[in-house]
Amino acid sequence: MVIVLHGEDQVTSRKRLSDIRAYYEDKNWEIVIAPKGVSLEEINLSSRAQTLLGESSIVVVEDFFVGKRTTKDLTFHLTSGNVVFWEGRELPKTLINSFLKDWKIENFSIPQATFKFLDALIPGKPQNALRMLHGMLDEDAYSLLPLLSWHTRYLIWAKEEPETLNLPVWRKEKLKNQASRFKIDSLYMLHEQILSLDREIKAGKNVLPPLASLELLIVNL
Repeated sequence: MVIVLHGEDQVTSRKRLSDIRAYYEDKNWEIVIAPKGVSLEEINLSSRAQTLLGESSIVVVEDFFVGKRTTKDLTFHLTSGNVVFWEGRELPKTLINSFLKDWKIENFSIPQATFKFLDALIPGKPQNALRMLHGMLDEDAYSLLPLLSWHTRYLIWAKEEPETLNLPVWRKEKLKNQASRFKIDSLYMLHEQILSLDREIKAGKNVLPPLASLELLIVNL
């Protein structure tokens, strides 16, 4: 069994990974977290190994496919065994098409409406972002906070070290353009405000509804 979780919506894909781990933990399987830079041979051996008590194991591998264009060697080795690959970005179709047919591929894409909302966050110009926020009637306002945090981290990255962004050119340029509208101190402050709001809501200490809190964040950009 091989499962590949990929896509820009890291919040949802992380939850899916957590659910998979919990499912196999309940079955008394050993969860093996592969180290960074793990080799194909190590993944192969770990995925087929059993514990001393005869329990099965499942290997969790993160960001293994970064920079890879082909999986000929990988598919040769992983014809059996239990592995979950988690990727923090969407994998190219050419790579996915090279996977074995019995692999389970799950794509966690951020809806286009959410992307447009995130891209519309501009200091001193809250109108478009607020309009898009109100138009996302099927979205839970609270669920947008992790995505806001994720996007703000990318804006900080694009502001400080754009040359190290491992993203498609079109996405990198959009982030750099949006980040140029902000002062770096403002981005760090925004990120801290998002984290603080998330903590307050989880602790039941936030006096405003999540939607109103988000509106206040956007207006004060």
